[in-house]
Amino acid sequence: MAAPRKVDEVFRRGRYGRRLGIEGILCLAFGTIGLLVSDTTFVKNWSWTFLPLSYLKPIAIVVGIYGLVQFLRWRSNSGHFAYLRKGVAVAAKVTKFEVLPGTEWQGRILNATPVVEVETEEPVFGATRHKLEHYPPLPLAWNTWITPEPGTSVTLVYLPEDKYSVRLYEFLGLHPKADIVRTTRPRLTLLHILFAAAILALCLALWVMGSYPLVDDAVADPIFLVGGTMGLVAAVAFDLYRYRASQELGAQPVDWIGRVSGALMGGAGGACLLASIFLLANGFWDSSEVAKRPVAPLEISQRTANFVYRTYELRYQDPVHGEKTYGLSPSELPTGEISGVQLLTKQGRLNQPWIVGVEWD
Repeated sequence: MAAPRKVDEVFRRGRYGRRLGIEGILCLAFGTIGLLVSDTTFVKNWSWTFLPLSYLKPIAIVVGIYGLVQFLRWRSNSGHFAYLRKGVAVAAKVTKFEVLPGTEWQGRILNATPVVEVETEEPVFGATRHKLEHYPPLPLAWNTWITPEPGTSVTLVYLPEDKYSVRLYEFLGLHPKADIVRTTRPRLTLLHILFAAAILALCLALWVMGSYPLVDDAVADPIFLVGGTMGLVAAVAFDLYRYRASQELGAQPVDWIGRVSGALMGGAGGACLLASIFLLANGFWDSSEVAKRPVAPLEISQRTANFVYRTYELRYQDPVHGEKTYGLSPSELPTGEISGVQLLTKQGRLNQPWIVGVEWD
């Protein structure tokens, strides 16, 4: 038996090697950081609200172990690298190449499986014709491939001790120049941009509304309306501009689902962003003194969404604004019997009183 061949560094820069290396390093980093912060006060406090944080330590251990396995596979030349170390190569010619469609969603094909039929002069495990598929299926948004014509020379590889190990070398993603598959960057669309912007604006709004809540939250309703309208108009205008630019290159199909979704996310993002700016300007730069506002407590409740996110609320009767609710942080929950509650408020930079916290009687 011949000694295993050495795997050069160029193969680690192939599609397969990059995936193993990136997965291993990212998962190891997540596991390490997760273990370091799992016992901090910040994580423990937030675990009362975001319940998966309670299991951050075991999650970090599992992800870290997976990352370590992928990293070791990358550096120890296992997996597909075994074909380089001890595989047997056989020349072959393509007789047929086709692409089988995979998962379909809303009329779109999301992934596909390239399939090639080849013929060899020398029999491989007793056969000269082989039909080989790329595994796993390739996401169409990130990958394309070279289509080999019938008669194109390719290479079969196999491990001598395993008759089920026959693979097409050009499918393994080992050498960047010998790879049929070409990984591409996902095409950035308006929908992707607006989705990311809306998520960021929503996260900002949730943090701001939880940090600087108004005593009379009805004041923020027209601000949400104005911001939503501005975001909707901006999203539609940008979409029309991009659509007209694309039509100059030829007639393009209209993606109504993407366009309507983008407009709605633009409106949601605009509403959240303008409300966040207003609340930040009113509360973050407020230097007024803290005042106490007596209210009548009605109920303290907790709600859990899908066993993931838990909120705590105080429902109370305000002498001026009627029945209201205030979101409690875990540190603000009462530890015993209560007879009353006072809201700790500030006047606000924009003269809109906001709640700093609560004081239990």
